[in-house]
Amino acid sequence: MSDSDIQPRQTAGDHKTGTHVPAKPGHRFGFTSLQSELFARITFDEHYEYWPLLSERFRRWLEHELCLMGGVFPPFSFVKEILRQLEGMAMFLGQTRPVYLRVAGHADKL
Repeated sequence: MSDSDIQPRQTAGDHKTGTHVPAKPGHRFGFTSLQSELFARITFDEHYEYWPLLSERFRRWLEHELCLMGGVFPPFSFVKEILRQLEGMAMFLGQTRPVYLRVAGHADKL
């Protein structure tokens, strides 16, 4: 995942924080499992990993990425708002797909 995949910005309107997480056209960062659990797809080197969106592990990863982007550790309220936006994107814009918790094949590859 690049720095541009999650880019907070201030917007006009009635939102309390103004935080907005844009999605690239055709890009699907989050999705819902067949069991209705929300997942995030994260790119590492040349492969994807799928992490539960509401897990502590994902939140720590997001905090680290935001810290790298902004140079300071983000306030909890900021992280919470971004997680809320990602949750909505996964629920309402993402697809529903099966999730394999170990290793799974895809297109004759592991």
